[in-house]
Amino acid sequence: MFYKPIRYTLGYCLSHQWTQNFAYAIQVKWWYFALVTLMMFLIFSLTVLSQILKVVQTKVVDSLRYE
Repeated sequence: MFYKPIRYTLGYCLSHQWTQNFAYAIQVKWWYFALVTLMMFLIFSLTVLSQILKVVQTKVVDSLRYE
């Protein structure tokens, strides 16, 4: 958690400097990094939630019977 601001700042600076060398330079916005972080958190949350729901819906008695 503590390294994310450093990583995002470094990524922003490097990508901004790198894109300035192109003939058609694009602007790298800070919210691109925020959007990617939000999307990663959403995918992570949905994955964990689906696994939790799968475990909750299983019957414990049936699981113990086959062990």
